[in-house]
Amino acid sequence: MTTKSTKQGNDRARGNRDSKGRWLKGSGSPNPAGRPKLLGEYQEYARQYCPEAIDTLRAIMTNPKTSAAARVAASTAMLDRGLGKPLQSISQTLKTTDPASLTDEELAGIVTSTKQNGSSDVAH
Repeated sequence: MTTKSTKQGNDRARGNRDSKGRWLKGSGSPNPAGRPKLLGEYQEYARQYCPEAIDTLRAIMTNPKTSAAARVAASTAMLDRGLGKPLQSISQTLKTTDPASLTDEELAGIVTSTKQNGSSDVAH
């Protein structure tokens, strides 16, 4: 099956969402076939080896003859799996502008750039 451009597919998917990005009821999925079945088979196969992998990490972590770097890596992997990976903070600076302070040309430029970027949040 051939698909049109990725951008067209993204536009179609975006059209099936509300203003908060949630799927609209009855709009259908952009991936109607679901996840590939083969992926699930690989995951199931890999899960069979999870206990052995954890035992290997434990052995590396507790062996004083392994390098410190290997012990740290094994310890980190164990903690990540046992407690979950630590949250990553994101720093962002937002600039706010009062629309009343903008000229008509500046407002028109914002509308034009928004339309070019494919956003549908601007009222027409």
